Amino acid sequence: MLFDVSIACAIDRRTTVVRISGAVDISTRDAFVAAIECAAAFGGPIELDLNGVTFFSAAGMHCIEHADRLMACGGHPLRLVVRRTSPVMIVLDAVQPHRRWSIDAGPTGSRPAPTA
Repeated sequence: MLFDVSIACAIDRRTTVVRISGAVDISTRDAFVAAIECAAAFGGPIELDLNGVTFFSAAGMHCIEHADRLMACGGHPLRLVVRRTSPVMIVLDAVQPHRRWSIDAGPTGSRPAPTA
């Protein structure tokens, strides 16, 4: 299974975007946590773009919960970007913790710019 992570800073909103793709399981958990901790070091809110995830296990839930704790300590929100049909949303729906997180279907960077 392939796993990829990228971290980008959205300057306009001071939001750090972490994009995860591939399988999120026990074998990729450490890389996911490292990305979250790196993003948290920027000191602002984090947006986890999980639309590229193809498999999502309980290990992934632990990663999201870890991100949530880091954001709470810094007083920042955690925003999840997850398509309704994503494997991530299937797990979130099953365990119901996501009510405390902001969930959107598309990443901040993919929204069209306002026109004048």
